[in-house]
Amino acid sequence: MINHRRLPIDLLALALLGLVVFVGLALWSFDPADPPGDAVYPPSEETMNLMGGGGALVANNLRNLLGWGAWFIPLSLGACGISWLLRERHDQPLQPLVGWMLLVGVGCTSLRALAPTLPGSPLTGSGGLLGAWAWTTLHPRYQEPGIALLLSTLAAAGVILVFDR
Repeated sequence: MINHRRLPIDLLALALLGLVVFVGLALWSFDPADPPGDAVYPPSEETMNLMGGGGALVANNLRNLLGWGAWFIPLSLGACGISWLLRERHDQPLQPLVGWMLLVGVGCTSLRALAPTLPGSPLTGSGGLLGAWAWTTLHPRYQEPGIALLLSTLAAAGVILVFDR
């Protein structure tokens, strides 16, 4: 039997899971030589990304913005979509999404701080532009223990927002 109250959230969750598949396949088949990217010269004539030109554009932008932290995006959106499908009540459907976005920011900053030059990273480092920006904002103002405390507090807040029922 169809629950008409849940139908909009269920449809949104299914659309979100479709987006997860698209972004996941785009990131998995990312090639820096694909046309929107400028990391490789000469650029490839044809797009090698499984999701076509749109997938190459999404993967290139996510990799530049988040570095290796781009993999947090399909993970976080997939977890939100599944939690929306499994919940009986939807008092605050955006709360887990906010928590996951906090965790994405903490993950990118931590990647930049702990492993700034992972293989295959963009020029801005393994945390992408977000990690580089957060690190260059925090590092001159705080010492490493203070940054670690701030990031762990934000990570704890993100986990609480994700798993709070």
